[in-house]
Amino acid sequence: MQAGKNVAIALGRCRGNVRSQARIDPAAQSSLSQGSKMVMVVVVINVLISLACLYVARRIVKLRSQLAKAANAIAGAERSTHSVLNKAPKAISKGELGVNKLRSRYDKLELQLQQVQKILALIGLVQNVWRRRSKAKKPKFRQKLL
Repeated sequence: MQAGKNVAIALGRCRGNVRSQARIDPAAQSSLSQGSKMVMVVVVINVLISLACLYVARRIVKLRSQLAKAANAIAGAERSTHSVLNKAPKAISKGELGVNKLRSRYDKLELQLQQVQKILALIGLVQNVWRRRSKAKKPKFRQKLL
C-alpha cells in the first residue's frame, strides 16, 4: 500500500515541472522500477505461453490433417474390398456346385476306367491264351514242313 502512495506521489510530482523529476523520492522510484519489472516478467511469461499454445495448435492441425488423409485411405480401401468381397459368397457357392459336379463326374469316370482296365486285362488274358494255344499247334506243323 505504501508503494502505491509513493508511486502516486512520484507521478504527481512528474506532472508539474520537468525539474521536479529530479526530486522523486528514492523509495518511490525503487517501487516503480520493481513494479515495471514485474509487469515485464508477466508480459514475457504470457508471450511464451502464447507461443507454446500456438505451437501446440499448429501440431494439432498437422496431426488432424494426417489423420484425415489416413481415414480417407482406409475408407477407400474398405470400399474397394467391399465391392470385391460383396460378390464372393455367390462365387463361392457357384464354385462349390462346380466342384461337387466334378467330383461326381470323376467318380463315374473312375468306375468307367476300372471297367475298361478289367476289359483290357481280360483281352490281354485272352490274347495270352490264344498265343499259347497257337504256339502249341504251330510248332508241330512247322516241324513237319521243315
